[in-house]
Amino acid sequence: MAKPGSQTGSVPTNLPKTPPQEYVLPEHSFTLQAIMEIQKSIGKLTQAVETLTEDSKKNGVKLDDISHKVYAAQVTIKVVGGILSVISGVVLVLFWKFWAIIAPLIELKLK
Repeated sequence: MAKPGSQTGSVPTNLPKTPPQEYVLPEHSFTLQAIMEIQKSIGKLTQAVETLTEDSKKNGVKLDDISHKVYAAQVTIKVVGGILSVISGVVLVLFWKFWAIIAPLIELKLK
């Protein structure tokens, strides 16, 4: 059996003594503060993106400078290599001509 004051069905037997309070709208200061914080964060992000964009442009210029220097070094190496090849070729030709003149004299002296 049910105790007195307990509920046995789905309908409450005792109703509240006071009426429910009216719904009060929250203050807008919290929402405004949240929007201001979001705006501040977006401003920081915008500045960071602009800084990264400028830095990437500077890096592009640096890479172009390095590219030009590497190209100049390659051209210099090729030119110096060509000049050394011509000089060594001339030295070898002169050595063979000199050897052709000296070799018979050495043979005569050895005999």
